[in-house]
Amino acid sequence: MRLSMVLGLTALIITTFLGISVSHASDQHVAMPHGQMEFDEMAPYVDMAKAHGDMKEGAHGTVGKMKADSKTPRHFHSNPYHGVVISGTMVHEFDGEENPPKLTAGSYWFTPAEKIHFTTCLPDEECVFYIHADGKFDMTEVEEK
Repeated sequence: MRLSMVLGLTALIITTFLGISVSHASDQHVAMPHGQMEFDEMAPYVDMAKAHGDMKEGAHGTVGKMKADSKTPRHFHSNPYHGVVISGTMVHEFDGEENPPKLTAGSYWFTPAEKIHFTTCLPDEECVFYIHADGKFDMTEVEEK
């Protein structure tokens, strides 16, 4: 019940407040329960599932699951993207940032193109999040400082 409410709130935030239009290939409605999403491993610490579009080709909405107590390497993306935490607690830290906030369910973040950062899922539980971008999602790792 709580996950359904958070997923609904997440969709409302993204479509209403961000002014993002979500389009599908047809005029059919879409309702996709979390348990029926097909997740693919993108890296040892994160799996991703398509909500709409194609993250490897262009505009997309994607649901991610990051393993509890995991951290990405320092990296950047070619395109900006928006993110909303669905469950778990994440920290999305940019280079040079001191004391980045802990992001819990319902929290939002924005990552500009080519902005070096890393993301951590704290140890309490797996982190589930939604990202939206108008361009493809890639990741270029950067050496640790």
